Amino acid sequence: MASEELHRDTRIACFSAVKPMLSVEAAWDILYKAVDADEPFVKQALCDVSTLDFTHELRRRYAPIVIRLAKDEHMDVKCRALQALAAWAIYSPDAGSALVNSSTNMSARESEWKAAVQSLVQWGDTESLLKATRALLDHGDESDDKGSDLPAVRRLKTLCDSLQRGPHAAASYAVATLVAEHEDFVPHAARLRAARIDYDDPGKALEDLRDLVRLLSHRPLMALRLRLEILDHCAISPAGMDTIARGLIDDGGTVAGIFAVGLIAREGGKEKWSEGRREMLLELRRHPDADVRDEARRARMQ
Repeated sequence: MASEELHRDTRIACFSAVKPMLSVEAAWDILYKAVDADEPFVKQALCDVSTLDFTHELRRRYAPIVIRLAKDEHMDVKCRALQALAAWAIYSPDAGSALVNSSTNMSARESEWKAAVQSLVQWGDTESLLKATRALLDHGDESDDKGSDLPAVRRLKTLCDSLQRGPHAAASYAVATLVAEHEDFVPHAARLRAARIDYDDPGKALEDLRDLVRLLSHRPLMALRLRLEILDHCAISPAGMDTIARGLIDDGGTVAGIFAVGLIAREGGKEKWSEGRREMLLELRRHPDADVRDEARRARMQ
């Protein structure tokens, strides 16, 4: 019976059965035929295999199959393969280019570029993430050929938002540094940096916040938004808060004052404030900048 006469699930099962036999060259011939055939459901099954099912040597040989599927004409296959590349990318030098191209292609469907961006972030390869970021920054505010509104900006926002929640701190900081060079994208850089501050080390956290203050020195409104989005909800000990807030107040300036108010006010709760904390808030209510004074007056002293 010809393979095309078999039920779809049977054909998928046949190709799945080949997996344990990949030490035999003939098994690879079957896989390559499946990749070249017009069998989208079988191709999706080829994307769903785990790297743990292969030896290291076989992973390097299988990864190019996933890359080929990431260029398939069937969108479901392409997206499934792009998602799979998060795990397979380290086994092929061509994976980074495949993911960067799909994530920065202004003609790509949303499902395609989002799958590519998420895999880039999960993989966490700094070089590939920087290539994608540079390409998106170069596109800037251009519209795509379908007239979509700010397609590169949307992709860059998705990339930065995903990095902010992801595990790869070094890659996140590298992208933040690159994005910070472009005035319109400073908010993305600020959120990436703020999300990586470790408040368990108050001294280091203070230095990181000072970096943020410098980055946002001319963007007080953005600083206030960032405080409301992130700083007001960060996990920090009372003693650590006192150290950081005192340092920011002593530094002076509008943005430092806005951050200091946020750190002090978030610790209010139901407990009575220490005298030192009360004094810091009163000091901020006498701040030279009217916006800082206003924020400090909004805070309810306990």
